[in-house]
Amino acid sequence: MLLPAAIVALASFQDAPPASPPAAAPAKNDRVVARVSGSFLHVAMDIPGYTTDQRNATILRRIYGEKGVFVGAIPSKLTAIELLASKADKEGKTDEAWRDENLADSGTHWKEFEAAGFACGELALMLDGSGSHDFHAFFVRAGYQFDLHVGEAMTNERKETITRESFGKLAETMRFAVVRRGTWEQMPEAALDVMHQAISRKDGWKAWLEERTKEASGDYATQFAAAELSRHFGAPPAELMPLYARAIEILEKKVAAKEQLSAKENLALAASEDGLALALLDSNEPEKAIPHLDRAVAVAQDLTAPIRAGVIYNLACAHARLGHEEIAIARMIESESQQPGAFVRARADKDFDPIRKSQKFQDILNGDRVNH
Repeated sequence: MLLPAAIVALASFQDAPPASPPAAAPAKNDRVVARVSGSFLHVAMDIPGYTTDQRNATILRRIYGEKGVFVGAIPSKLTAIELLASKADKEGKTDEAWRDENLADSGTHWKEFEAAGFACGELALMLDGSGSHDFHAFFVRAGYQFDLHVGEAMTNERKETITRESFGKLAETMRFAVVRRGTWEQMPEAALDVMHQAISRKDGWKAWLEERTKEASGDYATQFAAAELSRHFGAPPAELMPLYARAIEILEKKVAAKEQLSAKENLALAASEDGLALALLDSNEPEKAIPHLDRAVAVAQDLTAPIRAGVIYNLACAHARLGHEEIAIARMIESESQQPGAFVRARADKDFDPIRKSQKFQDILNGDRVNH
């Protein structure tokens, strides 16, 4: 969605991200990481000087809604920067087609070019001594169509400062990955790299990823990355199970050899056990999923609360599917204690249908947790 020049000028000095997904915040190395709303797909960029400002939050939420991945500014450069994402409306849609769709009704002054492997557009407008200079990069990746916008305010005294070269260098820092458990910083770098390489490929990710997993059959990060990425793209359980199982096997060999797993390896092990269990649940085999979830919970004890909450909730789901009322409720309460959200999810989660008529279950969901 292209912004009118007047809005670009308004947002050039300070911006704030929409309520959902959570605000993107730069790390110490100026890396900004944010999640695409409604998915586990994350995008990272290196943006020196990036910041957000809550004063414009209401306006920007109204403009972007859940399309806003991150919305902010580089105050030192009087520059606004936004990344928008929406579900791709057509399989096989190209970057060029997405650019054409965006620029079709936006005037004839756009200059088209290519940068960082993306289809881009540039526009400079001046009116009564003020205006804007805008760059957009349009690209379709991982089932989403993106619009990266960088815009600067101009006056008669302040001319254009952003060049195509500098815009291209900024866009080149963009990385993609699926982060289902934990955070970008907690993920193994090798797994992030494999995911980025797969997602970035215009000629299709699947064949490349299959070849990569064969070549790196002894590398847990590659197997884990392939499993998580394949899950994102909707691969059937039968394709996911061997990938998760191989990642677990490699990491368990390290444990058996008395090697101390790093925090990132522990995250991959917990997420792989959890992912394998979810594939078994999707195959309607909850009894087989439970041992893997028990192992995921055990490994997650050394990880952060949000990770523990997620795997414990899935364990509650598996027990609920089997009608294990007491265990399912206990695990649901435990998940809620780690990170609020389990009770809300359970209200509409079909996994809990076998115990939904339980008075205890209903009492807890309705707020009566003292007597239970």
